[in-house]
Amino acid sequence: MDFGKLVTTGKGWNEIQVGDGIQVKKKVILRDIFAYLGAADDCNPIYLKESYAAQTRYRQVIVPSGLIVSWISALISSELPGPGSVVKEMRLSFPETFHPENEISFSLTVKDKNPADRNITLQVRVTGDERTIAEGEIDVLPPQPLNPMMDNLLDNF
Repeated sequence: MDFGKLVTTGKGWNEIQVGDGIQVKKKVILRDIFAYLGAADDCNPIYLKESYAAQTRYRQVIVPSGLIVSWISALISSELPGPGSVVKEMRLSFPETFHPENEISFSLTVKDKNPADRNITLQVRVTGDERTIAEGEIDVLPPQPLNPMMDNLLDNF
């Protein structure tokens, strides 16, 4: 799907330095949870039903860990390294749960660059209410240079 909008690429391998990072804050709202659960076809009552969640150790509905992962992936695709990036591997843990209608903070930092496969490793930390919600590492292939659109235009003539 191409809607005529010119798309640029994110930071390439040579532009990325160990220590580069971003920090983003986001408020988790119910609309985000419903949109995620609908797309994922997930109907776990711990994410949706107050009456169910009240009977669990969490006492109220919690934010799906998959939603947090999708936001991390979106930050990689849009910010660091940016458009054209491809996530290769995730190693994440979720030590604490988080409740809707609260603010969550994302921190992504370039921990390592692997010259053999030209991947980078991002250190990820997600916090809310001064607690660690998610943490770990993600291996990412930064965007590759785009081929010019007109390169092979006249090859058939």
